[in-house]
Amino acid sequence: AAELFTGHLQWLEQNLKQLNPKAPALRQAIHLLSLLEGATLLAHSFGDPKYINEELESIEEWLSSLAQSNQEKQ
Repeated sequence: AAELFTGHLQWLEQNLKQLNPKAPALRQAIHLLSLLEGATLLAHSFGDPKYINEELESIEEWLSSLAQSNQEKQ
């Protein structure tokens, strides 16, 4: 399992670095993966995809704010 998560974390970190090079990309990657895994666990446990859908909305807003913040700093 560690190898699977390591690959995901590396991919997320690289992409978050591109989104905002000055941000703490590894920390953000861990946060994002935790959000996704938590939502997936809840959706599976309760048999309801609303947990994923609601979390995805929040994640999209967060990523948009990161991109916007980077654009404002340039």
